[in-house]
Amino acid sequence: MLYTMSNSQMHEITSTERYQDYSDRFISHQPLSNKHTLNEHSVNPKFLGQKKFNFDIQVAAHGGEQRNEIEQFIKQGFFKSYQAKVSVTMPHLLALCNGTYKAALGIRSGRDDLFIEQYLLGPVEQQPVFVQNNIHRKDIVEIGHLFSNNQRFTLPLFMITAVSLFYMNYKYMVFSGTEKVVNIMAKSGVHCTHLCDAHENKIQTSTDHWGSYYATNPKVIAVSLSDVIALIAKHPTYQVMFQSLDKQIAQTCQQLT
Repeated sequence: MLYTMSNSQMHEITSTERYQDYSDRFISHQPLSNKHTLNEHSVNPKFLGQKKFNFDIQVAAHGGEQRNEIEQFIKQGFFKSYQAKVSVTMPHLLALCNGTYKAALGIRSGRDDLFIEQYLLGPVEQQPVFVQNNIHRKDIVEIGHLFSNNQRFTLPLFMITAVSLFYMNYKYMVFSGTEKVVNIMAKSGVHCTHLCDAHENKIQTSTDHWGSYYATNPKVIAVSLSDVIALIAKHPTYQVMFQSLDKQIAQTCQQLT
């Protein structure tokens, strides 16, 4: 059967092929980068949970099949954790599911206005870490509304998101994270660059009610996606996770396009 391919479809295939090359390097144990060294003892594998990662990755855009279910999971999670009532407006949602939803977050390109820019003194691309590294706005992506009902799903969700976005040509991920979430990342070897503290009085007027969320001392963080790739390539536990989720992550790259 003959068919034509849209620019979007061509981008999807490119993202998948790039991820497949990355996966092949894992299987052959070829390091992706020798830029970073990692102290094995600084990584705490308990945050990854079991070595068998038996869950599905779901992606939902506005109007998507699972969109409402994932939104409700996030909203209920924020209400249970912080008595917060929030709207979920991110263009894409990514969730881990094992019979029921375990963890989810939203994704927004830097080409749009970012929620975390309310906390900053200027546009995100003007922050020192991005100026110093010649990072443009189109290179930045925001994640938000992260909720996990079990700590062991937090890091897999974060890393799956980071890998997928890296192979879509993004370079940095920014987010507002609770002190607990930032500590999980740091203890697992993820380098977190602090941009600023997240203060509730910076938030523009809306119908959202954040409950006790800001009592968790949230921080606005930037993470280099290439640093995450280097970390995964150097740690066997992380490699096991990505080998087991190989095909699903390639599909995720397509769905996020």
